[in-house]
Amino acid sequence: MIKLLARCAIAAPFLFLFLISCKSGNSNAPGSRVATNTVNAVTAGDLDYSSFLKRVKEKNRSAANKQVSILKANFCKIISDSIPAYWTGTPWDFNGTTRLPQRGAIACGYFITNTLDDIGIPLNRTRLAQEPSSVLIKALCVNITRVGSLKKLQQYVSAFPADAVFIIGLDFHTGYLLKENGMLYFLHSNYMGKKGVMKEPIGSSLALKNSRSWMIGCISENELLLRRSKFF
Repeated sequence: MIKLLARCAIAAPFLFLFLISCKSGNSNAPGSRVATNTVNAVTAGDLDYSSFLKRVKEKNRSAANKQVSILKANFCKIISDSIPAYWTGTPWDFNGTTRLPQRGAIACGYFITNTLDDIGIPLNRTRLAQEPSSVLIKALCVNITRVGSLKKLQQYVSAFPADAVFIIGLDFHTGYLLKENGMLYFLHSNYMGKKGVMKEPIGSSLALKNSRSWMIGCISENELLLRRSKFF
């Protein structure tokens, strides 16, 4: 039995699909990024992380279209684009629990539960962050499986839509596995070299390569969970 230690180590409907620039608008404002409306490319201005989440909440709650396809697209866009734009470079620490990117440090399990909680996904944030990642995955994901090779992992992911979000548990680590246009990325708070939050192609991830096996489930296909979200 694999013991995965989790601590180690959507946009709102069509008119609110945010892309967040990776350049900070103000180097003195932690978590500050430029938010852009991808429909008309109008810059919404510099938003710190708290302001960004408030805008997500306002736009999504006012949206009339609640089709599940929209919920999934919104969720995937936020996790794949906005979260790494704000959080990349936030240091890893085994005891890290920060709620704000670029301030303090974040453990791999807390990175998942904090960011999901931030966008309104209902979960027991603290308990799941401290549990083995198998518990986290079972609580939030569907279509759960275990694989023992990168080839098997890719075969599993190939059955899902071109854009999807997974949670993956390694031997002693956890993170998001992102499928974007069919390409696969690992978004995690990287304990190796204490690099912290990063989004990297799965073929480049030493953390993935150093794990003997993986447990994985898809969170973006968990329709009941998305419908219970406070923001979506």
